[in-house]
Amino acid sequence: MRQASLVSLNVFVLAGLLGFPAASRLTTSQAAPPSAIFRIETDEFWLNLHHFLYVLGRAQAKTGDATREAVADAPSENARGLEKLTTDEQTAWKDVVNAYSSGLSLRDAVREEPTVTVTAMLADADDAPTLSGMAIEASVRHALERAAPIYRKAWWSEHRAANRAWRASMEALVAQHGAMVRDFITKGYGLEWPAAGFAVHAARYSNWAGAYSSARGVLVIASGYSGNSGLRGLEGVFHEGMHQWDGQMYTLLGAQAKTIKTTVPVDLPHALIWVTAGEAVRRLDPTYVRTVDAVGIWNRGSSGAAEPLLHLKAPLEEIWLPYLAGRGTRDEALASLLARINARSSGDPPVITVANLEFHSAFWLNLHHVLFSAAWAKRPDTGGRRPIGPLPAPLAAPLSEAEKTAWDDAVGYYDRHIADRDLRQGVGMTSIKRALGAEDLAAEAIGTDLRAVLERVAPIYRRHYWPAHDRANRDWIRATTDLLKSMERDLVQSHERLYARSWFSSPVRVDIVWAGRAYTTLNPVTHATVSPGEGSGLTGWTAVEIVLHEVSHELILPTEQALAVAFGDRWSEHGALWHVVQFYLTGQALKHLLRARGIDYAPYMYSTGLFDRAWSRYRKPVEEHWERYVRGEITRAQAIDRTVAAVADR
Repeated sequence: MRQASLVSLNVFVLAGLLGFPAASRLTTSQAAPPSAIFRIETDEFWLNLHHFLYVLGRAQAKTGDATREAVADAPSENARGLEKLTTDEQTAWKDVVNAYSSGLSLRDAVREEPTVTVTAMLADADDAPTLSGMAIEASVRHALERAAPIYRKAWWSEHRAANRAWRASMEALVAQHGAMVRDFITKGYGLEWPAAGFAVHAARYSNWAGAYSSARGVLVIASGYSGNSGLRGLEGVFHEGMHQWDGQMYTLLGAQAKTIKTTVPVDLPHALIWVTAGEAVRRLDPTYVRTVDAVGIWNRGSSGAAEPLLHLKAPLEEIWLPYLAGRGTRDEALASLLARINARSSGDPPVITVANLEFHSAFWLNLHHVLFSAAWAKRPDTGGRRPIGPLPAPLAAPLSEAEKTAWDDAVGYYDRHIADRDLRQGVGMTSIKRALGAEDLAAEAIGTDLRAVLERVAPIYRRHYWPAHDRANRDWIRATTDLLKSMERDLVQSHERLYARSWFSSPVRVDIVWAGRAYTTLNPVTHATVSPGEGSGLTGWTAVEIVLHEVSHELILPTEQALAVAFGDRWSEHGALWHVVQFYLTGQALKHLLRARGIDYAPYMYSTGLFDRAWSRYRKPVEEHWERYVRGEITRAQAIDRTVAAVADR
């Protein structure tokens, strides 16, 4: 069992608090029936080991955040611990840190795989002797198990003591003030705090920020970081707890956005947390300065947004703070916020929106993908897998000598610095894509060198290539969305049934690029990219299927996780199966709907030979069990169990 502490409150909330008046300095609540707020867990050995390795790996990789205060002491603590080890133990430990520095440590702990899933799995491992039976890739499991006895010898006792000390101090604060903070927050959000409280995983280190809530809902607090103590720490733990509502807040905001025909800024939910949690703690002590104001949060980007959080400060102070003080309703405040924020346009407008999918033909993203493709076109074809398709047509234009030099220099820059990164998973590529989609070349993700390259060749691309590329994109968008509109309702409903998830409540961006490939990034929001020139036959209903497939990368997540759990240790052998199932579900959904209209359709996996070429081992079990699920003859859980059994027998 985990060593957890259940923080219970014996407090009554003053009736006036629910109207959000200011409280006197460090006001203490009065007695009420016990109610859990947080379950603080301190003795999770594997989770602590993982986070120590994670921050050491980032320090070794010299990432930009490795010197932040919450993690800056890790290398020196590591050096002190190494003195306690034998030469062989030191070598083994350094090997594992090296592995992290080139793998898990390069991924964002909040939202990037596989780090997010590893963290979630280890949150359930407690202090088990081994990681046997955990659905973790074998190489990661072996690295952790190799490092475990070394960590236990040199660092674990001190880290566990730090966790327990932090828990004791935080318990005292939550017992004294927690109900006031909780009730202020739940009143403002109109959401219920879970009766069992939120689980808080204490670790000596977490990430550069000192605390985070992952995309899998794991809340980690760095017990050794001074910023997590006192009222600042109280605000922080409630802040991270509120992230467990992110999905619900996106839904609430999406409903209001739909009503007033606007969009939800990706960083708005996080900004609401910063302000609401900070205001809740300020009610305890009027002299308290909210974290968002105290440490310069307004001037940083948040949640993958292309601009600093500052663009939301004025609307929040004009609309959300008066609401927290008792003016109007939550939904009125959210609607007013969205209208105020979106009064100015950001980025290029969509060509058309269908089924809450916004189709774009964006200049900067197209230029980015053309340069990426052109860089690969220069390289010899060795027969291996290439991360992007060939250029749909030669880039033939009467360039001047100066233009040709500038263009070749840009392609050369991409060849040296960009083209070896995977478009979907490569370091920084998601942030680059988001910034270019927002037309924000000043974003930190772009950097001075890439911005200079893009700005130098932008006039050349705009003059010689973009008119034809944009025209081709828009023609494809119109043809594809005409088909999509003809059965929009049926397609949405079939996807909701098959994936057991609601369709998108906020618009999902779908960028059409002349050169490139189809791929989707999920964090912080779903953002699909489709290249009509990829391969052949990406027209007609196949084009509709590919668009639906790409946005379904978010819808498949619960099924992917269920498959991973069902396979257990063997998941690393079958990590592509979820993608096969996703292709199959969307393809069959479209096929069945078209058949009802008298149209024969061969889904993409069949028409291109992808099923037999890439995943022949899964064809029989997927066709046998998932087709029955599509027809409604068995449940999703049954399809998963039967597929796992069939694959295991092969």
